[in-house]
Amino acid sequence: MCLRERIDGRTDALVSTLKPRTALLLDNAGLGGGFPHLVRPPFTDVAVAATAPGNGLLVDPGTLVVAAGSALRVTGDAATLGCSGSSSGRLTVTLGTGPTAQVHTVVEPYGAGDVALFGPWAASTTIPYTIALADGSCQDTVTGVVSVP
Repeated sequence: MCLRERIDGRTDALVSTLKPRTALLLDNAGLGGGFPHLVRPPFTDVAVAATAPGNGLLVDPGTLVVAAGSALRVTGDAATLGCSGSSSGRLTVTLGTGPTAQVHTVVEPYGAGDVALFGPWAASTTIPYTIALADGSCQDTVTGVVSVP
């Protein structure tokens, strides 16, 4: 193992301890692959889908329960979300409200390649969420809460 690999691993371990959200922020920006040693928390996965392929009506995922210490990973369902045929669709996921809200947009092609990451949460909390689909003439929004028991 070269010296750089040892230093990178140690530096990433220290960053992961001091700033546990660092890996998620870099992953959301598309830069996480460059930092493989950063520790990621366990994830609760949510795949947002439409009620039928191409109809643009979102399935309401209800209350999203995320364990303390875990993060939320939101993906779009490629089989049902495409609506306009233009590959220009997007899901905008908002957690919270007002100036402290966190917003991330997932774009087509949907699937594991583009995700929205939120958290991790260390304490019990309830946070409102909104998921909005925009794809040509298809527009729909669902709302609910993220619950960290």
